[in-house]
Amino acid sequence: MNITPQATIEHRMTGRIRIRITGPARPKNEYFETLEALIKKEFNFQTVLIRPGTGSMVLKDPNLDLEALARFGQSQGLFLLETGKTSSRTPVTGHSKRYIKKLNHGIRKISGGRLDMSSSIFFLLIFHAMGEIIRGNLALPSWFTALWFASTLYNRDILNSGDADGHPHADGHDGDASE
Repeated sequence: MNITPQATIEHRMTGRIRIRITGPARPKNEYFETLEALIKKEFNFQTVLIRPGTGSMVLKDPNLDLEALARFGQSQGLFLLETGKTSSRTPVTGHSKRYIKKLNHGIRKISGGRLDMSSSIFFLLIFHAMGEIIRGNLALPSWFTALWFASTLYNRDILNSGDADGHPHADGHDGDASE
């Protein structure tokens, strides 16, 4: 029994697409060699990059016709591609947010709640700027940029959230615009 592998769109932008090929059994190198040869023969894409290790292919061309590629893949028994569906994998920003939240939680835990990530970066930037000034490195932008970012963090996270000890402003408003 020969089962046609599934294909999902991992990334798509004008003139470029990355497709991941999966199936009940991971396709072998011979499959990808055949896939590459047939796509190059049928289409005149600028770039056809096949990566058997990741089970993916990258296609680049200003006139990339995804519908034609899907029909061709299905007619040749190469893959089944749903053109309107993209991968549900979490983008890099989702992973980054998760790790930053973990790091922030760790800093709060270690410091007994006295520091968070923003205040830690604020202090690191201030120390960096002072070190640059002491060494006589007064050229822009190193120390200036560090102070600029530190003041931005201070204004955003400390002034707007109450006093430096985390107490709300006297008017009871904690500076959060969403309230």
